[in-house]
Amino acid sequence: MKKGAKDLLPISATGNQRGFTLLELMLTLLLIGLSVGMVALNLPGRQDSSVASEALRLYQRLHLLEEKAVFGVTDYGLRVDAGEYRFFRLDGDAWTAMDDDPQLAPHTLAENLRLSLSIEGQVLDLAPRSAATSAENESESTDSGPQVLLLSDGQITPFSLLLRASDGDKRFVVDNETTGSLGYHPVEKP
Repeated sequence: MKKGAKDLLPISATGNQRGFTLLELMLTLLLIGLSVGMVALNLPGRQDSSVASEALRLYQRLHLLEEKAVFGVTDYGLRVDAGEYRFFRLDGDAWTAMDDDPQLAPHTLAENLRLSLSIEGQVLDLAPRSAATSAENESESTDSGPQVLLLSDGQITPFSLLLRASDGDKRFVVDNETTGSLGYHPVEKP
């Protein structure tokens, strides 16, 4: 044996081990990654990104509905309550909730997010968020129909929908009042 070769002993399953196995290293990296992920999810800036992502989600759904209205020659609508929103389609003379369409199914916001709706400059009183809606209230909400209309001729009720976190400074608006077409943008806290 060469000088110094006895210092470099091979790792064996039966003898004394030096170093870590690949499995041990991978498990350590996995635990570190999970820890970092949990910390990142709980950082204060996370609620702001949830406001932005919810605004983007609503904007994309409204944009899809606008295109469906024009190309499908069907009228659609949006109903907003304090913590949720739902889409409707005009079938004959009655509004029908689009609960069966996965892209346009009713959506409930996270508990820390709030909505406020203005139509043609008038702020509406939105129905409060309810954890468990009774069948009677559900049919009442459906019968009252949408507040914002997206018509097949391309017209949309002038509206402004503010999304905000209950304990955050970040706010986003989804509207068609600023430019005349659907859009969403951040707004500064007053």
